[in-house]
Amino acid sequence: MTTVVLCTGIFLTVLIVLTVSVLTSEWTDVQRHQFIDCDLETHSIQIKTDSVTGSADYMTLVFYTQDNENVEDYWSLGYVSVRFTNPLAYMVKKCTNYYEEFQVTPPTETNKIWTISKSFTDLTIDCNEVRVVDIDFATSSKSECEDKWSQDVSKMAFWNNLQHTDHDTASDGYRLIPDPINGGWSNFEGWTQCSAVCGGGTQTRTRTCTKPSPKYGGAYCEGDSTETRECNAHDCPGKSRTDLQNHTRISNH
Repeated sequence: MTTVVLCTGIFLTVLIVLTVSVLTSEWTDVQRHQFIDCDLETHSIQIKTDSVTGSADYMTLVFYTQDNENVEDYWSLGYVSVRFTNPLAYMVKKCTNYYEEFQVTPPTETNKIWTISKSFTDLTIDCNEVRVVDIDFATSSKSECEDKWSQDVSKMAFWNNLQHTDHDTASDGYRLIPDPINGGWSNFEGWTQCSAVCGGGTQTRTRTCTKPSPKYGGAYCEGDSTETRECNAHDCPGKSRTDLQNHTRISNH
């Protein structure tokens, strides 16, 4: 919990700002107008809503840098908002021109899970696992988009400023999800013993997808986990390799 005390002139204004740290697969009830620790470059945030299209509800999250100490500082970095009009619309403040229709039409189910993910170069929004927004900061038509959104996001808040029509009314719960970690191969183990002492055999070696293991929906390693090679190709005493191969063919008939 973080308590911020602001003194203005002879008046003492006490503003209590709760900072919540949540990292769990369980849903947390939305508490508006308070900071939530959120490293958006390493974790995605999921929000669940059940607002009906046409209800004019809003899902609005404000994002902040570490330097912002006042939850009222809505313009510090930017915010992401979804408007439940018909059709649905969205805005990424400082990157889009007010509310726009989604780049891809969101699923029609009433119960929705929105996933907001951000790197230092782009921001994406998924709805029920469908990618509906993908913004490249550098190519945005808004000049301040890259300047603002390329900064490191460290906290967020659900907007509760009643003086604005797009304050948050739709968000029912949220959770922070670590970004997917793709798997990586370990080193190969040693070669197995050759299957033959002479006349040609094979041996194998294996590796595992554990450096790191895939997590949080990350991709499994590409390529083969096993390699095979020939070994002990020299002739056996008293027999040539051709003799052994002919013997094998005769034995198989």
